[in-house]
Amino acid sequence: MSLANLQTETLVYWSPGTPDGFGHMSFGTPVEILSRYQDRVERAVDDTGQEFVSRATIYPASTLALNGWVYRGTLAELTAEYGSVPANPQNVVGAYRIRTQQRSQNPSGGIVVRKNLLGG
Repeated sequence: MSLANLQTETLVYWSPGTPDGFGHMSFGTPVEILSRYQDRVERAVDDTGQEFVSRATIYPASTLALNGWVYRGTLAELTAEYGSVPANPQNVVGAYRIRTQQRSQNPSGGIVVRKNLLGG
């Protein structure tokens, strides 16, 4: 079984936000991605050295940006719940920020595993 066979969950991903000049953040257009998603609560330390409680671990097929946001579900589910897809993932219940990233590969480089811990 390959890693791609395990990446069966649809997630909505927003690239990291930038300040909009009015005290809010402007995020990238949300897109659907496939990933392995594990509900897992654990204590971790982010890239800035701050301790946090991770809410989930994801294993996406491609590299996601640190401080991007992820929601477990589809764009259609968000549209049904909110009337449209929210531009700001911070307003979405169940969306979490990518707090840490890890990358591992086999010696030949043929298999690459990307692990991201999500937290508030």
